[in-house]
Amino acid sequence: MAKVLMIESRNANDVFHRKAEAETLSTVLQLGDIKVKYSEVGTLEYLIRAIKRGLTDPVKYVHFSAHGLEEGTGFVLTNGDVIKWDLLQQIVQERLKNKYLIFSSCFVANGVKKIFSIDPTFCRAIVAPTRAIYWDEGLIAYSAFYHRALTVTEKTTKSVKIMNSITQPGTFKCIYNRTVKD
Repeated sequence: MAKVLMIESRNANDVFHRKAEAETLSTVLQLGDIKVKYSEVGTLEYLIRAIKRGLTDPVKYVHFSAHGLEEGTGFVLTNGDVIKWDLLQQIVQERLKNKYLIFSSCFVANGVKKIFSIDPTFCRAIVAPTRAIYWDEGLIAYSAFYHRALTVTEKTTKSVKIMNSITQPGTFKCIYNRTVKD
């Protein structure tokens, strides 16, 4: 059974430079015996398919690696489709209840909290960056996050503090569903 579902949508520059953060992160986690299910998507149709297929197993974390919008209003797929929070909620509906949603997408933490006003039970918590993050710092910070969360089994907020100590204070934010305790 996979513990982490990784869904990645790269832009043309990432493809050209052969950068695949979530794929690399999947490999790192598997080296630590953490089960990961990975999908790369380029369109809305394949995003929907990856979520449906990936959530057939009871995963704990759903990780999106895509380019975030600077306003924090959503993220962008490879083909340029913009996924805003209301559309994401429609796509996943109740599939993320009791799961953690992790974003490796710049600026997402600045607006993703809106999803809880659309659906207060959307997921347990969201972890996301507040600023632009570099590929290498994201890879290191998310590796530490998953190591702490899945092998040490510490609270999500403590794992996010570790991420911020790796990068800089305030880079990553943990946004809880106010109806759930960690």
